[in-house]
Amino acid sequence: MSQPFIPFTKPTIDEATIAAVADVLRSGWITSGPKVLEFESALSAYLGGATVRCFANGTATMKIALQVAGIGPGDEVITTPISWVAT
Repeated sequence: MSQPFIPFTKPTIDEATIAAVADVLRSGWITSGPKVLEFESALSAYLGGATVRCFANGTATMKIALQVAGIGPGDEVITTPISWVAT
């Protein structure tokens, strides 16, 4: 049997991480909400005050990136045809 090029490993998920995820799921907020705002704020501080926004998926992220770049109807954009099967 051959060795995979990039081996997969079992993730290390401790009880604190499980509890944090459970708290988010119980809050009723999954793709937005107080934990997302907390993360954006912490990442912004880490990056020296940069504007940080989280999005629910890659499709939403690419749409906003194109809008911010001023891309519109008639503009040519060359990109990968597949971002991820879930998006």
